[in-house]
Amino acid sequence: MTVADFGCGPGFFARTAADLVWSNGTVIAIDIQDGMLTMLRERIAGTPIESRIRPHLCDPDRLGISDPLDLVYSFYVMHEVPDRERVIREFCDLVKPGGAIFLMDFIVTMSRLAFEALERLVVQEGFRVIARPRHFLSRGVVCQKD
Repeated sequence: MTVADFGCGPGFFARTAADLVWSNGTVIAIDIQDGMLTMLRERIAGTPIESRIRPHLCDPDRLGISDPLDLVYSFYVMHEVPDRERVIREFCDLVKPGGAIFLMDFIVTMSRLAFEALERLVVQEGFRVIARPRHFLSRGVVCQKD
């Protein structure tokens, strides 16, 4: 399984995902800040999950990966992305048939209308909504590629 953690920060979710992809899986931990990726590298150094996490520094306007993905998730970061539409389209292109996109953001940093626009874009790109997870002060959606 290949998973992308977009906006991974110091790797809280990436480290958890690395436990779930088993020994032959990969988590691509994507961030725009090299300092966050350095913190992640330090936290996983010498651990069993080190070989499963691949830190990746992205450009502000491009992910810069080409790996086919089983899952891409973005927790609490899309409100900071200048060109959300471009990033969402990249996600959609990389996800394999049957794979999924999981987006979650705070209700105070991303309006309902802005979040719904992201969801509509994912659906227009050939995905269907399969869940709307709820979390305190957050909006979430999981979409699967047909």
